[in-house]
Amino acid sequence: MKTPDSSSEFSFRQSLEPVSQKVEAFAKEKPTHALSAAVGVGIIMAILPIGGILGGVLRLAFAVLRPILMLLGVLRIYERLGGRRSAAAKTEGSGAR
Repeated sequence: MKTPDSSSEFSFRQSLEPVSQKVEAFAKEKPTHALSAAVGVGIIMAILPIGGILGGVLRLAFAVLRPILMLLGVLRIYERLGGRRSAAAKTEGSGAR
């Protein structure tokens, strides 16, 4: 029995299969071009500060996440206390009749 995750992974792999076959055929036909392209991509990946960019994005996400979680916690406490107060007010109001 397939789970939704396995079926989506299967369709993703199926969509990449033609690209993979084209790349493999190109590498077999022109190995020097394929090798130089791989080296070029490797150099670009080494030069670009991808690690720094990802680290900065993660730091920013965690910096923003902390106050958001704090605010959500305060709102949850407020909702619970508000519910208790309204329930107490209802019981007091029904006792006065």
